Amino acid sequence: MLRASIFCILMICFCSTAFSRTDDDARYSPPQNLSLELVSSGTKYVGTVKVLLGSPSGLEIFFESSVDLSVNRPSEKIEKLASNSVLTFEFSADKQKNLPGSDGTWLRMRIVYLPDYSAQKVYLSDVKKYPAQEERIRVLKIVEANEKAAARQTDSVRYFVR
Repeated sequence: MLRASIFCILMICFCSTAFSRTDDDARYSPPQNLSLELVSSGTKYVGTVKVLLGSPSGLEIFFESSVDLSVNRPSEKIEKLASNSVLTFEFSADKQKNLPGSDGTWLRMRIVYLPDYSAQKVYLSDVKKYPAQEERIRVLKIVEANEKAAARQTDSVRYFVR
């Protein structure tokens, strides 16, 4: 009897939350600033960075790998990227004597940067793209707090080598 009662209470809680959501219950996140791609091109690898929003600054670009590879490209620093710009980086990786880790053999391009917070705020203010006012305001507050703290963002892409 106790189990049946607990089961009924849990089902009531589940149903009330599952069916109380409406189409207006959206959860927004800050807009994407960069698009990253990492592909194999013969014996080389090509990393592509596309600026999707604003002009990010203070970029640090790292080329990393699993323990069984060694990347033949140093990290780079770029002061600022123009809006809608595209960068490509070509590099190679040498096989090492180490065995691959538990994640297998991989390469990663990682970018740490300061987003263009002004462009993010303008983008988030578009009521057509972000119709739920409370969510839009919530995300705008997050962006404003990040801007005040000069928070840097990290984006990365990984390529698994077969």
